[in-house]
Amino acid sequence: MTEQIPEIPYEASLWRLVVEPIDVKEETESGLAYTKETIQAQQYARFVGRVLSIGELAFTDQRFISPGGKRVIPCKVGDWIAYSKNAGIEVYAKVGTDHIRSLRIINDDQIMSVVTDIDNVEIPLPRF
Repeated sequence: MTEQIPEIPYEASLWRLVVEPIDVKEETESGLAYTKETIQAQQYARFVGRVLSIGELAFTDQRFISPGGKRVIPCKVGDWIAYSKNAGIEVYAKVGTDHIRSLRIINDDQIMSVVTDIDNVEIPLPRF
């Protein structure tokens, strides 16, 4: 999945990253629309996102230096990552003419994993 990185009004600073959470499905495979509550519950459960910006001090702490002295950089702009659902803060940005997107600003040490195959990531539907 190769997508253009959108223009956003946020630039990560220091050791932070700006991440765009994965889109949630708004309808079933057969075209039935999910309720507003289901969509909101899916949005809350999002913990995978695409890196849009990386601060200049990200991954420079001693925790990111290997025993051999090499700096370990786990991701780059455009990569998909997994993070804790409570990581960072949520902000909003206008993308395009009138589309408001939810973004997260997280710390570099809040990355749990790099997602190697985004096409096989599924966000579970909530159970009410």
